[in-house]
Amino acid sequence: MDPAGVPYALTQISAGRYHTCGVRTNGAGVCWGRNDYYQAEVPASVPVGNIVRDIGNLHSVSTGTYHTCATRSSDNRGLCWGYNAYGQSLFPKYAINLPYDAETLKMISAGEAHACGIREAGHVFCWGWNHYKQADPVPSHAAKLIGTGDFHSCSVSDTGEMKCWGWNNFGQCAIPAALGTVETGNC
Repeated sequence: MDPAGVPYALTQISAGRYHTCGVRTNGAGVCWGRNDYYQAEVPASVPVGNIVRDIGNLHSVSTGTYHTCATRSSDNRGLCWGYNAYGQSLFPKYAINLPYDAETLKMISAGEAHACGIREAGHVFCWGWNHYKQADPVPSHAAKLIGTGDFHSCSVSDTGEMKCWGWNNFGQCAIPAALGTVETGNC
């Protein structure tokens, strides 16, 4: 509650498989639900490689299965916490070993065991589990939106061009032609 005793409303919410997180109007992150890997509590700081980054107020939050990612309000750096067996949170250990907090992000999205972000210049990059190629290779277009599922990822460019990549067992990567321009994907 704020100093006047009024509950903080949420400006953003994300529902993962077993937990939910949101950003309050005062910028504080809040999570609830399954918390066996501390994915449902917003830490004060997270280690990124050998650097400890304070979380502070959040701009956005995205929940995966056992991990959570967010962007900070102060500088839009991407930070993640929770389960990290595949490098989907904290600092990538396997698959694509990129420092995802190296610059400001336009957007971040957490999937099953991977996550993707859009850098300020629009370049998409992903990290974490990549068994179905859901984290790499990424699209060549400058993206404005990104979304991650369990084993696939999708992006939309500034011009509306769409691309999905990863596992396509139910046609989740096969973008309908009626939705506009489609870049050939890796599904």
